[in-house]
Amino acid sequence: MYFANRAACQLKLRQWGPAASDCTRALEVDPAYLKALLRRCTAYEELDDLEKALTDAKKVRDSRTDDAQHCSHAPRHCMHRPRDMGAVG
Repeated sequence: MYFANRAACQLKLRQWGPAASDCTRALEVDPAYLKALLRRCTAYEELDDLEKALTDAKKVRDSRTDDAQHCSHAPRHCMHRPRDMGAVG
């Protein structure tokens, strides 16, 4: 949880790369930690890496836990691909 919390601070400071890295480290400890996935999705979106952002958003969407409600807080581009990439199923 430490890495995901630090990533939240980095997002506030607009430090997208370090935030994505810390989220990845948090997910190495707990691959099902949805907040880390959402934060990494945000970081990837800001880094304009929409493929990775979309991959994380899909993992959150497909989660069967009660925390899946966080999916509604996913960044604007994470749940919808640009037209040239097709829509998320």
